[in-house]
Amino acid sequence: MRFLVALKKIKTEDGFSLFELVFVSLIIGVVSAIGAPSLFNSLRDNEAKEALTKIRGSLIEAQINANRQSTNCTVEITDVTTKKYGVSSGSSPASCVLEPFTINKTVVSIESSSGSLPSISFDFEGDTGNAQTILISRKDASGNPIRTLGRCIVISSKLGMIRTGIYDGPSTGTFDADDCNNTENARYDSSNP
Repeated sequence: MRFLVALKKIKTEDGFSLFELVFVSLIIGVVSAIGAPSLFNSLRDNEAKEALTKIRGSLIEAQINANRQSTNCTVEITDVTTKKYGVSSGSSPASCVLEPFTINKTVVSIESSSGSLPSISFDFEGDTGNAQTILISRKDASGNPIRTLGRCIVISSKLGMIRTGIYDGPSTGTFDADDCNNTENARYDSSNP
């Protein structure tokens, strides 16, 4: 009997009031609205960095395989669909780039100083005759490339040396290797004595 009397004395609350639920929902909504654009931009930046890493890796792989197999190896970046770039060996032996891949064209922009999508060939010595700079940048929500956030890959002609950097050239128009800078690569910069 005492137990029942003790239970009656305990005041119980059965949940949250409507005001509390609305208030917490409002706070969650405001925080989400503030954080979502930053999250989406961060995801787009990561895709552009991943594209740079994959393209650089396939260039190095083709260069090594050209030397190893004593043949010419080509890396081609092509329009596969309206939404994807394709990176592959092109018409050279399939063993030049072992794993072809695609890049999301709606998020990443790929441009070349040659004016068209890049196709880089390495001979058996690892040299290339078509030196160029490849600019990889993310696109904004409306699909326009943001060059000021871009990264670049510079391929030299004689030794086929490949270096990466941060793009600091014009936001529109043509660009070249001088627009691709990296403090770690200062030794390659002709303007740096």
